[in-house]
Amino acid sequence: MRNSIMIVVAVVLVMTLSSIGTLAESSVSSKCTISVSSDQSIQAAIEAAPDGAVICLEGVWRENLVITKNLTLQGVGVEKAVINGAEKGKPVILIESDAVIDVRIIGLVVAESRAGDPMTLQEDGILISGQANVQIEDCQILGNILNGIEVQELAQLTVKNCQIFSNDQGAGVSAAGSTQATITNCTISGNGDGGVYLFESANCTIDSSHIWGNPAGVAIGDSAQLTITNSQVSENREVGILIAHTAQVTLIENTIDKNGGYGVALYQKECFDEAYDTDIFRGYVTGHGNTIPGLGEPDGNHLGTVCPNELEFLSTEAGGELDRLSP
Repeated sequence: MRNSIMIVVAVVLVMTLSSIGTLAESSVSSKCTISVSSDQSIQAAIEAAPDGAVICLEGVWRENLVITKNLTLQGVGVEKAVINGAEKGKPVILIESDAVIDVRIIGLVVAESRAGDPMTLQEDGILISGQANVQIEDCQILGNILNGIEVQELAQLTVKNCQIFSNDQGAGVSAAGSTQATITNCTISGNGDGGVYLFESANCTIDSSHIWGNPAGVAIGDSAQLTITNSQVSENREVGILIAHTAQVTLIENTIDKNGGYGVALYQKECFDEAYDTDIFRGYVTGHGNTIPGLGEPDGNHLGTVCPNELEFLSTEAGGELDRLSP
């Protein structure tokens, strides 16, 4: 059903754009270094563009992009500029550089990465690596084989006002390495493997966002760090927020409700039957002012508020901490 809807949307967009012919004048045209229409290659424009260029887009493309320089890709508005993947086993947009570069992705739909045979594990909507500094605003990222956005190595990511949904076998946002990620005012929903996944030494801040309808809302492990404020983590099929290993987590004034498991849980034997006796949490959790209803309460989490009970301070105004980092 999802694929059918996306095909219909794409067909409607193509029919509409074919009647326009060339790139329409838009409110952002005065800022454009290069304007690209749907009968032209975006990648060719990227390669020809000077460092720091603003490439403005209106149309529908089936193309995979590689960005290795300072650049802005700017659509005239969500659903008016759509980039679908063409090549199997590749991200729709790959942003990578061993040197620091600044890249902005604004007002685009990024969709339909295509599975490799066998899978390459790079079939993301947007894959960011190296030392790229990437800002993604006012975008929809959907229908990709793996993650909506994956950020690796030393890259930095800022995501604002985006919808990241229905990415098939990955998370909405996945961060690993020593990455820094900030997610603000976003909706992350219906992804096949989870809402937000954080590994290794990734550091992520989430504010004013809604993470719902995923298997797990947020999962964090290894020595990753996470702060969530003023957000809602709800209606995920399993746990709302899963914390493992030596992760460090701060939760302030969030609503964590209607999840299929616990609202917040540590990955250890008393909370998850499949965990091993050796899965012992040795990290840090703090927070206050969260709304985490339990079993039998309105909008309650199916298995209860938190696990273990040592995390009950998360629902109090005074708050508290669970510190297992110290020997």
